[in-house]
Amino acid sequence: QDIAEAETLYQKVLEIDPESLKGLAGSAELYVLRTNYAEAIEAASKVLELSAGTEGSPPRELISAHFTLGRAYFAQADEASQQVGANQQDPEIAKALYATAQEHLEKATQLNSGLTGAFYSLGLVHLRQKNFQQAISQFDIIIQRSPDHIPTLVNLAIALSQSGANVGLMDADILGPNIPMMVGLGFAPPHVTPDKKIIPF
Repeated sequence: QDIAEAETLYQKVLEIDPESLKGLAGSAELYVLRTNYAEAIEAASKVLELSAGTEGSPPRELISAHFTLGRAYFAQADEASQQVGANQQDPEIAKALYATAQEHLEKATQLNSGLTGAFYSLGLVHLRQKNFQQAISQFDIIIQRSPDHIPTLVNLAIALSQSGANVGLMDADILGPNIPMMVGLGFAPPHVTPDKKIIPF
């Protein structure tokens, strides 16, 4: 409901001013949330076009547009990669989309070094491309800032494992299925012994 209300407000802004950076950047972010990636790319690209030649500090909307473009192209790359696995897509298309995602995410981190989400997405892009050392570097940046960020810890473990390191991953949750699901183990309820003791997953 909040997304729908925000979408309506941004549409009203763009009706008044079709070149509003706030309206375009905000709409692009919402399109990503709705998985409307083509629309997100169109709106965010318009922000870049309108921001070209801007002097002084880059507007927030420009940084947001690069981040949004990175996320949208990354999602499209993942979709294309899955189609490659089904022999329905040229592998070069996914490769080009990952490269474009990387370009925009790197730009977002250059414009705002505090944009943790961009570093995380950039780490995922490197992980998908099997650039494991680069992925580890990006995830390390996040861990230094947020040591308890679970998705980053899991993907860091995956990157380290894929690069040849021996990795152990411990999850202390009793019922939390997040980590088993993230590493492809699925979810199973905890096993309880007759004397009411839980057997770890």
